[in-house]
Amino acid sequence: MKLETEFYKLPVTFDAERVLAELSAIEPYRWVPQGSPRYLCLPLVSHHGLDTGHPSPPTWPTAHLARCPYLRQVLACFRSPLTDVRVRRVEPGSSGPAHYDGHYASFSRYRLHLPLVTDESILFRCNGRQVHMGRGEVWAFDRLSLYGITSPTEAPRVHITVETGGSSALWNMLQRSARPFDARHTVSAETEQVPYQPKWEASVLTENTPGAAILPPGELEAFLVDLLDRVRDSTVRDPKGRDEAVRAIHRFSHDWRTLWSLAGADVEAWPRYRNLCAQVLHEVARHESRLGGICDLRPGLTVRLQDFLTTGAFNPRMSPYPVDSAPTPERIYELIADPLMRLGPDGAFEAWNPVSEETLPLSAEDVDFLRCFATPRTVVDAADAAGFTCDAEMLARVRWYAQQHILRPLRAMPGLPSLPAAQEAADLATPGVAAPMSTTGERPAVDTSSAMAPARSGLRVGSAAPTSHFPLRLQDGIYFRLTPRSPDLFVWVPQLGAFRSLNWYWLRLAAALATGQSVRQAAETAGLVYDDQVEAAVSMLLDHGVLVPMPGAAQRRARVG
Repeated sequence: MKLETEFYKLPVTFDAERVLAELSAIEPYRWVPQGSPRYLCLPLVSHHGLDTGHPSPPTWPTAHLARCPYLRQVLACFRSPLTDVRVRRVEPGSSGPAHYDGHYASFSRYRLHLPLVTDESILFRCNGRQVHMGRGEVWAFDRLSLYGITSPTEAPRVHITVETGGSSALWNMLQRSARPFDARHTVSAETEQVPYQPKWEASVLTENTPGAAILPPGELEAFLVDLLDRVRDSTVRDPKGRDEAVRAIHRFSHDWRTLWSLAGADVEAWPRYRNLCAQVLHEVARHESRLGGICDLRPGLTVRLQDFLTTGAFNPRMSPYPVDSAPTPERIYELIADPLMRLGPDGAFEAWNPVSEETLPLSAEDVDFLRCFATPRTVVDAADAAGFTCDAEMLARVRWYAQQHILRPLRAMPGLPSLPAAQEAADLATPGVAAPMSTTGERPAVDTSSAMAPARSGLRVGSAAPTSHFPLRLQDGIYFRLTPRSPDLFVWVPQLGAFRSLNWYWLRLAAALATGQSVRQAAETAGLVYDDQVEAAVSMLLDHGVLVPMPGAAQRRARVG
């Protein structure tokens, strides 16, 4: 949301210690790694109440927020519908480059920071200026300017971030806020403390209106006005290129309004909207590529336009989607959330479904296949990447995944990249395949000799001699996550009390060892050649506490030695 200056300190404070006490009751493995085990978040309000970074409404409170009565009271004091709320923990030594929030939601919503754990040396930078955000304070900042954090301390940083479209109540708070870098603004309002009220069961307002794939002209023009204001305030290097780029943006705005008047958000008009986006991006990029850029705005015009257009103005993912649609080989799917999975002591995999609040059994082949949907892919592409055959039974399994909210189907629509055509239906037919899932949601039976069996074997059997490793078992409480941003795995290790990045094959190796197999047998089961690397992997799994010796195994090994 557009702000008049870099930082606003709202006239409200809260009890950070009480909030931390409520959050500490939530199991640590519920936190979600964000690209690194050292950067974690805990979703409190999110898309469909899932552990996902997808920012589109409808948004619901997660089960975590239900366990935090005082935090709900703090959030309720803003009296605004919330789009996204999460606790963010950054470990010492973790830092990121200066960036801006380029998503459409960033322009149309405020972001508030509520520091819980911080240090006076931790400074928040925005547009070349910096402040320290103290514990229990509430801050807003201009998220459309480049911002970042300086954190030289050895202590972690924990903030709650709140995204909201605002309300008159929040606007009044912002008007009464302290503005460290706005000399024209004076504040006389006293800061109010949000007390804990034991008898108040506060409810949190959330956004329930789904986003649109095509923005109305008024919202698009508001973004373009803000963008051109930022260009006007920057240092211009190429006045002629700037003027031509501005004219191209104005033409684009008028063409968008004309097309909206003729066709609205009708699906058949989507290719024309896409073409308008492509045309303006091409023109602006051509002008901006001359003489090292039109101006010193960072990121530049082209990047800012592309970020906004692909996440808001023309964004097919904002459309409602059916989770029970019939899958086809060429249909595009993606992971809908960060599925929290558990590796049991018997080597079995299972996933927790927060929607139905039940645990779902998964085979290792299931997880291997799901990892291929970390970025949107067709079923046939994902099956090929995982080494499986895409047939009718595979499609029935994919439908089951979608119903369990592990996979999210995307409409096959104009504007998405063209993908390889699937096999003919006749080639996909397999005699004796399992029947499609019933309307009751019963999981289809799977014959592992067909759909889920690798079309090209991943097992590579080595010739090394068996090892003398003593019997091993899994540490209790091994959880791991698949993320929609990458196929990487983050494993929660109770012994270390932290997440660790882990190779998928090493996790399969641990699962096989948990069933009592020897290291060589487990390597073959996991699709590995038994060699020195496998031995090193077993040692790493022991060091990390993923594997532990069976009771009495160490003594037996000592007697044999």
